[in-house]
Amino acid sequence: MKMTKGSWFFERLAGGWKFTPVAEEPGSTLAVWRYNFACRPAWLAPLAERIGAFVLQRDMDRRIRGFARGCEDPFVLAAAR
Repeated sequence: MKMTKGSWFFERLAGGWKFTPVAEEPGSTLAVWRYNFACRPAWLAPLAERIGAFVLQRDMDRRIRGFARGCEDPFVLAAAR
């Protein structure tokens, strides 16, 4: 995904999810989340981007844990099949 119209704060924001089967572990998938961003105004960007990286990392970690819980939930798995 890529932000095409943005807020005053983000100069650039993009991200993606990639799911790859793990050959050595049949039935397993490697999930990779990647995000990148740049903040504005330029004078604030160095600090804002450090804080943003911390906040985004924390948010991504929560999302990954939630995704993993869903992948182990029998109800979710049954609905997906």
